[in-house]
Amino acid sequence: MDLPIGIPKTVRILLVEDDEDDAWLVRDMLGGGTTTTFDVHCVDRLAEARDYLVESFVDCVLLDFTLFDVCWLEVFSELLIFVLETPIVILSGLGDELLAVRAVQTGA
Repeated sequence: MDLPIGIPKTVRILLVEDDEDDAWLVRDMLGGGTTTTFDVHCVDRLAEARDYLVESFVDCVLLDFTLFDVCWLEVFSELLIFVLETPIVILSGLGDELLAVRAVQTGA
C-alpha cells in the first residue's frame, strides 16, 4: 500500500561495502531531497551480511561488486538464499557491460 504524499517512508537498506569512502558516498547520496528516509546498515564482509540478514529484514541490498574477501558471484549467490524476494543492486565503478549483463541474468 502506498503512503499518502508527504508522509515519509523508511527504506531499510543493507549496504555491503568494504571501502569506507564509498560507503560514506552511498549514504550521502541517499541522504537528501525526498520524503523517503533511508536506514542504512553497512557491513564490509559476506559473513557479516549473512548474519545481519538472518536477524533483520531489509527492503534492499546494495552490494559492492568488488569485495576484497570473495568474488561478487559468490557473494550474490549466497545472499540470494537469505533474501529471495528482496532486490539486490550491484554497485560497481567498472564499466564492464558484459559483467553487468551477467549480473542481471543471475538475478541482480
